[in-house]
Parts: sequence; C-alpha cells; structure tokens
Amino acid sequence: NLHTGQMDKEHTTNPVPFIIVGEKFEGQSMGLPEGVGADLSLVPPVGTLGDVAPTILHVLGIKQPKEMTGKSLI
Repeated sequence: NLHTGQMDKEHTTNPVPFIIVGEKFEGQSMGLPEGVGADLSLVPPVGTLGDVAPTILHVLGIKQPKEMTGKSLI
C-alpha cells in the first residue's frame, strides 16, 4: 500500500502479465508487442485469474470441464 507502506495482500484488479514460453509457441505473437523488452504495459488486459486454469488445460490438451467458466488465453 503506497499510503501506509504496508504489504497489501488483498485481491485486486491490477493487470499481471501471463507469459507462455515454449517451442510450440515459437513465432506466434498472440497480438502482443514483438521482441525482448517490449512494453507489455501498453497491451490492454484480456483475461482474468479464472482464465489461467483453462489456458493450462489447453496447453496440456485436456478438455475443460463445463463447470469452469474461464476461457483459454491462447
């Protein structure tokens, strides 16, 4: 917390980069700026925390359960 100097452990809507690295994704930009050092702060957020698990299932080739409401980020 910038006002109190205390660590803030509450959930927020602050965007956090989610970066996937692997040979399978080589040459794919997925709409992000190109190159090392690209300014990811200029990219508008497209997902939520609930999209992380569906994305991992997608990478692993596992079908997403109906109960999961998130969507794959790729």
